[in-house]
Amino acid sequence: MLGKKPTHRRMRFLDSLRGLAALVVVFHHFMVFNSGKLEQSLSAKAMRILHFISDLNVEAVLFFFVLSGFSIGLSQRGKLLRHRVAIKRYLYKRFRRIMPIYLMALALAAFVGFLAQALFKESYSFSNLVGNLLFLQTPAGATDFWFSPYGQNGPLWSLAFEMFFYLFFPLFSMLLLKIRVPKLAVYLFLLLTSVACIAFNKYLVFIPPLAFLSFFLVWWAGFQIAGEYLQRRANFLIWITVFVVCTSLLTVSQLVPSTALLEILKTLLIASVLYFLLFLDLSWVSAFKWRAKKLVNSILGPVGDGSYALYALHYPIFILMQYFEVDWIHQIIFIFALIICCVFLERWISKKRFKLSTIGSS
Repeated sequence: MLGKKPTHRRMRFLDSLRGLAALVVVFHHFMVFNSGKLEQSLSAKAMRILHFISDLNVEAVLFFFVLSGFSIGLSQRGKLLRHRVAIKRYLYKRFRRIMPIYLMALALAAFVGFLAQALFKESYSFSNLVGNLLFLQTPAGATDFWFSPYGQNGPLWSLAFEMFFYLFFPLFSMLLLKIRVPKLAVYLFLLLTSVACIAFNKYLVFIPPLAFLSFFLVWWAGFQIAGEYLQRRANFLIWITVFVVCTSLLTVSQLVPSTALLEILKTLLIASVLYFLLFLDLSWVSAFKWRAKKLVNSILGPVGDGSYALYALHYPIFILMQYFEVDWIHQIIFIFALIICCVFLERWISKKRFKLSTIGSS
């Protein structure tokens, strides 16, 4: 069953999932800094559970990529950008959404580096700052990279991916408007593009935009899911195929020659699960959904409202607490306060953006 017409409430549930993903990332970094201390207070079984949750960090970030495309798909009503005015409006909204908190994250990282007497490190160099302002940073732990996340603020690497996804979309829109091909052919083209970019970076020379382009497939999958969801036109055959193929390849992961390709497969698997959750209205879970949605949305929905700020700002706070040797119990209190601040920060910025856009349109 395809169920009823999409509602705002259902989208609120996706905001809750975004909040949950952000909390997983924050919890992972809490474990990075405190797992040794926790082992002295908790049982081995409890630690295994905590490490299991912490290890979902990668999946949480990959889920953000899918949700990013999905969100743009909702705002664009699943349609491509067809003219210059639409492209300019789209890019303006994207930069207006990303830049204020992103600049705050860079400034906070620099301030924490100053307090922690770490400005001498390469991560705080001027050249690395410029690289981050150009959104060319990639994970510092990668084999090759031009720039690392500024100020050791690790989560900033994924924001570079996000920004380039936003930039690729207008270009890809113009390409598809000129060359009309079936959806399956588009997916195959993007898959081949991903493989080519991964191979180029691995065997020839590493170029950050190619790394970003290699993951554009998963962002586009989120965009397409949103369009099909709004139109209530399900393509179960494609997504069942995606689910089966990705599951099969991930079970024999040792045969996949690239970690990046494995992560792409994992993300497509996550996208397929999201697809089925959106389109399948299963009666046996209706009662659960009716009871659970309101509770989940009331708890995680507000966290989803502040998820971007929380994601971008929390890591320098952990660095600072580590420097001042804050115990893990007080760290939890500080992070809880940060979550509340991030929710109000994003809501405040959203209101300011609305006021500015209203003034500009008058």
